[in-house]
Amino acid sequence: MTQGHEVSGQIVKVGSAVKGLSVGQKVVLEPQVTCGKCYPCTHGKYNLCSSLKVMGFRTTGAVSELFAVDASKVDVIPNSMSYDEAALIEPLAVMVHAAKRFEGIAGGSVAIIGCGPIGILLMQSCKALGAAKVLITDISDYRLELAKSLGADYAINTAKVPYADAIEQVFGPDKADVIYECAGNNATMDMAIQNSRKGAKI
Repeated sequence: MTQGHEVSGQIVKVGSAVKGLSVGQKVVLEPQVTCGKCYPCTHGKYNLCSSLKVMGFRTTGAVSELFAVDASKVDVIPNSMSYDEAALIEPLAVMVHAAKRFEGIAGGSVAIIGCGPIGILLMQSCKALGAAKVLITDISDYRLELAKSLGADYAINTAKVPYADAIEQVFGPDKADVIYECAGNNATMDMAIQNSRKGAKI
């Protein structure tokens, strides 16, 4: 299976029934492959399609010279935007959605575990939506320095400072209002649960 779901490209051919798109346009893709017929699809929740597939995971992805995609999943981008920048639109959209799921984000205290591209995009989304204080943690000094340069209020290496100490150091005994786990392993998930205050969102 060809991978690839965070993708940008240029239209080189359009089907005869396609309207509003033309050869030469720069575009990004929405990577969901949906049925369009089930209840979620017909009620504006196609991300919950009963037969949902994601390009590059359960169906063919876009890491290839040429790639066919349904026109409904194509969004035109400005010519001034680079393909590299455009490829980040999909993960950024996911992180903006994640940040917005916490209703108290404006003025809130946020902790993010994991300082890869997803964690950093989430940090920037939280800051853009008005979070008062954002802590991001990782075990890579390089990634932490990058996060700090891109807007993190606090960036702490939990290989050097225990996570519980980092949380209390930044937020005090009240801890964070919300903790996002972006590293994707059992140890960091446990860390988030064990260091959240009662009523906090994880």
